[in-house]
Formats: sequence, C-alpha cells, structure tokens
Amino acid sequence: MILAAARPSPHASATGGHVKRVNKQFITATIAPLLALAGCVTYQPPTAEGSATLSIRNPSDTMRLYPRTFVDGRTCSGGRMVGMSGLGFGMGPRGDAESKIDAGKEFTLSLLGQIAYGYPNRTISSCTAFATFVPQAGQRYVTELASGSGGCRVEVFVDQGGSTPLQPEPSLRSRRPAGSGDKGGCLPD
Repeated sequence: MILAAARPSPHASATGGHVKRVNKQFITATIAPLLALAGCVTYQPPTAEGSATLSIRNPSDTMRLYPRTFVDGRTCSGGRMVGMSGLGFGMGPRGDAESKIDAGKEFTLSLLGQIAYGYPNRTISSCTAFATFVPQAGQRYVTELASGSGGCRVEVFVDQGGSTPLQPEPSLRSRRPAGSGDKGGCLPD
C-alpha cells in the first residue's frame, strides 16, 4: 500500500479512496496554484449554539493531510479547505487541528493524504477519501485518514473524553469519488 504510514483500523471507516502517483512538475504547475486558490475559500465554522467539535488527526510520520468540506454535501461540490487555526495549506506529519461544525445535519468531508518521495524528481503519492456523518450538538469527534489493502478511508470516532476509549461514529458512511481525487466530487447516495 502506498500510504502505509497511515495506520489502518478495524473501527468505523469510510472506504473507497483512490491512490495515485503524480510527478512533482505536474504538482508545481497545476495543483499547487489550485490549492492556493482553494485556501482563499475556507470553511467558516458555526458561531451559534448547536455545534459539535471536530478534531482532525494526522498520525503519519511522512504524510501531509488536506481536509475539505463541501457546500453541497450530496455531490461533494463547492469544496472548501477546513479553516482551522494553524492549519495553513494542509496539516503536516503528526499534526492535529480542531474546528466547530454544525450539529444535527449531515457533514461531509474529504481527507487528501500526500507523501512526497524521491530526489531530485520528487513523486507524490496521494489518496483521497470522502465520508458523511451527522454530528450531535455538544459532542466531540476525532477523524483520521487510514489506509489498508483496499485504499484509504476516513475514520470518525466519538470522543467521550477522559480515559473512555474512542467509539466508532454510528452514522458514518463512505462516499464514493465521482472523479479523480477530491476535485471530482462524490457520487450521491
């Protein structure tokens, strides 16, 4: 598996991510400017009551993680970088970030993981997965991108706090990509 640095888990997960390798020159010429533009439109967390907390963790030592949410969660269109303090253009290895999200309605996100390797012509290996779940008001959630033999998947857990183990989020469901990577959106259920 390409993203072996992300740990697989037998818990709640959304599978169906795509894995691909891309040349560095392609990234520099096409993807980097798009990411810069996408960063200009960020997810605006709710300010009113009735929100939940989402913590995104990157457990990998080598992977960079790019979380996105969508204006239209049904088709994963109108993607926005998740605006989290200190996140910038993606999350570095072993990083984590947190944001408030709307509760009581479906929340769809994608996690794009990228690992660069090889010198001088760096190759990028990436995997994108989509998932939807219904956050509950006042609840805290933890999400990660995990990989296995079938590709990558978004995992979402309920965090009860303290020494209570993380529990799989029961409303989590996988979203199948409609195209290549997270730019193509996802297929409606």
